[in-house]
Amino acid sequence: MTILHQEVPLSSIKTETVEWIKYNPATGEALATYHNPTAEAVAQQITLAQQAQVVWATLPFNQRLQVLKYVEQLLVERADTLALTISQEVGKPLAEAYQSDLLSARLALTHAIKQGKRLFEPHALNWHKGLLFGRSFTQRTVAKGVIAVISPWNYPIGTPMSGLAGALLAGNAIVFKPSEKTPACGIQLAQLFTDALVACGCSSAVFQLVNGTGVVGKQLVESSQVKMVFFTGSQAVGRWIHTTCAAQNKPCTLELGGSDPLIILPSAAQTDLDAAVSYALWGRFSNAGQTCAAVKRLLVPQALLPQVQALLLDKLAQLQVGNPLDSTTHMGPVIDAQQLIQLQAQLADAQALGVTIFQATIRMENQSIHQTFFPPTVLWNVPPQATVLTQEVFGPILPIVTYETVDEAIAHCNALPYGLTANVFGTTAEAKAVATYLQYAHIGINDVAMCHYPLTALPWHGWKESGPGIRNGDVGLHQFVDIQIVGETIGYDWYAFLRKAPWLFGQQGQCSVGTKALFTTMGGASWWKLPPWAFFRYLWSSRSSNKL
Repeated sequence: MTILHQEVPLSSIKTETVEWIKYNPATGEALATYHNPTAEAVAQQITLAQQAQVVWATLPFNQRLQVLKYVEQLLVERADTLALTISQEVGKPLAEAYQSDLLSARLALTHAIKQGKRLFEPHALNWHKGLLFGRSFTQRTVAKGVIAVISPWNYPIGTPMSGLAGALLAGNAIVFKPSEKTPACGIQLAQLFTDALVACGCSSAVFQLVNGTGVVGKQLVESSQVKMVFFTGSQAVGRWIHTTCAAQNKPCTLELGGSDPLIILPSAAQTDLDAAVSYALWGRFSNAGQTCAAVKRLLVPQALLPQVQALLLDKLAQLQVGNPLDSTTHMGPVIDAQQLIQLQAQLADAQALGVTIFQATIRMENQSIHQTFFPPTVLWNVPPQATVLTQEVFGPILPIVTYETVDEAIAHCNALPYGLTANVFGTTAEAKAVATYLQYAHIGINDVAMCHYPLTALPWHGWKESGPGIRNGDVGLHQFVDIQIVGETIGYDWYAFLRKAPWLFGQQGQCSVGTKALFTTMGGASWWKLPPWAFFRYLWSSRSSNKL
């Protein structure tokens, strides 16, 4: 099964100057007008970041750590302003702005602050005996240089923070391009870092903000001065970034979305079917369904369909859709008219195929034509050729797929090209057994796996078309550095016999007994006793030799 994402690849974007107006999706109010920077201005910012990074990387680690601690402090102090800006630009309720953006951002900072010293500072490795006796090894990390962080609009503070915090702490410089759909969020997020840098006596040039459309992102990806790309977005753009970076041997971390299933197993009727349906609705309709890891299809056993239908309709009627600044609102509008038009086209296709449609009511007076509200929608009797199943649906539409056997449900899920999250509800034993067959990076067992993302101590990644690279967790932080191993001979300056390595020309013969003993006894119960003694015998026998 092929999943399409309707978006123009960066490679086809023209390079003219662009002006755009950002509207509040809930009110239609024009918030601000923005302009693309010129290509020369972007190139200059990349160069400034590159120059500042040389100094930034040489600062004591604790000084860089202090900057991140100050960013965390400012994040807390400015949380109300940030939440309001998120709500105004994205349309999500204030509660969601805190839960999914600000909380996630703070957890990313906390993880980098707590684990950065352990991961980024040099540390000794176990030194080896035998032929490498007398040597020690140190692992150190080296910053990559300038890293481009290109972030999406759906979580404009939470998603980029893991990249910004980890990359900066590791000694890199940042060129940050927020989505053109959330420019004010990008400005306020960048201000946290630049204010913290200045307050800690560091150059703010190490953090560069470039607000612009896709043409600016294209320039960042293609720049030879940018040494890594950290991107969240569509499959089409991500594939182009991957190809472009590969041509330069440039690493990239990409999260490219999904069409994530939630399977209700037959055994869910024995546990809590009501809870399974509640999780499915939250996983689909939070952030108006505009989440890469959202539940985008619900698989239901044919025998349980009537019960699931009744529960869904009851809960759908309770959803409050309207003003995101109202504390009783569950769901606000979608991001803009372009998103609304795409959802309407997908729904029209379903209607033409005879799909059964149920929609919640939008309870909001005085809606203007600029508002982009789309009601929470559930679909039944969906044929496999419907675009709601063959395209990624980035909005509040939940198609229901029925199945006869669990094997059939597993096959349906694994046929999808994405592999970000999957969710299984039923008895714990059955759900765990089914999970072992699912080809997804994150599995929720009686839970929605999209909850893994804010837990930034956990690695977050996708399989298949969901994109290469890992963010969050220790592995995610390590992507921002190159690993260097430094080996040294202990006592080289003082003890001449340590300079006589057994593999140097002219010395192998006297060490052949020890080498053979090492080879033949490795892995035995007492193998560790022999090589050092054999090696010492070699050193003693060659103490007065004057060989090559």
